[in-house]
Amino acid sequence: GTDINLGAISIAVKRLLEEKVNPNPKDEEGLTILTSISDLFFDCDFDEISWSEALEEEKQTLELLRSHGAKMTKELV
Repeated sequence: GTDINLGAISIAVKRLLEEKVNPNPKDEEGLTILTSISDLFFDCDFDEISWSEALEEEKQTLELLRSHGAKMTKELV
């Protein structure tokens, strides 16, 4: 398993979306939050995730972001 605090990430994401924050600014590494969290959870981008291996909370967190218009870094070209 990983040392990621899934609960904290999931809460942070929900809070972000509740505040209607734009989910697509890039971080200091030039990544969007969707790509960043996908990479954190699965070591790959959102479109490369094997959902069969995903935990329910991981899936919900990423799908919540996606449903609010979050994009992968490569979609923002």
